[in-house]
Amino acid sequence: MLDDSLPMLKDTLALAAHWKKEYEHQYDGLLEIDPNRKSPHKWSIIHSMEEMCPRLPDMLGVINDTLMTHGFEQIVNSEFKEVIERLKPVAVNH
Repeated sequence: MLDDSLPMLKDTLALAAHWKKEYEHQYDGLLEIDPNRKSPHKWSIIHSMEEMCPRLPDMLGVINDTLMTHGFEQIVNSEFKEVIERLKPVAVNH
């Protein structure tokens, strides 16, 4: 997690409110130019934003609470060890 993201994660409700407003802006704008929903890709993004907004405080809380190295220099100095470890696929038992 980079240092500049930490202040944003301190107020997860404010960040969620920001994205709710962004969703409403995008929705209203797209509805105005595409009321018949002929742009399925863009509408899919809008629907994803709609689903994300109420879940955002919890998602940000998990990100904020996850113990990882903070700061660009520390991440680079660790050779991205924690990031790489978290990206490894999980073995599935059949």
